Amino acid sequence: MASEHERQPRAPRARGFPRGCVVLLNGYPDNHLTIDPAMAAHPDRGPEYQRFRAQLRQLAFRELKSLEDPDIVLFMTACLGDNDEDAAALAEHIDIARVRNVPFLSFTLECDTDEMRGRISAADRLKSNRFKLADPGA
Repeated sequence: MASEHERQPRAPRARGFPRGCVVLLNGYPDNHLTIDPAMAAHPDRGPEYQRFRAQLRQLAFRELKSLEDPDIVLFMTACLGDNDEDAAALAEHIDIARVRNVPFLSFTLECDTDEMRGRISAADRLKSNRFKLADPGA
């Protein structure tokens, strides 16, 4: 009997686009899957927060590395800058693609400073129950 995953129709592949890959969108698009639980447990963002967030990320990334279907496309988000800590985080993302033997595609998203300030202070962002930056002066 076919599994639920095997019975799902597959979308046609765009010409030149790999079936399975890891796509990293860098630049604040939504990187809160490991941040929010860590902030709930340790809102001061101290060493305990950093340790717990690293543990959550390691657990999630270990599971992503174990995915056997080579056609799965993983869309991941991050907010990585030009420093040693973020370079290590980028290496963790790249390692998922390496272990799964699929291409790694990385895109850094940018927008105008005024647009970013408007997005940061938008009403829906301020009402969100997530731990997002909301100070346009930061």
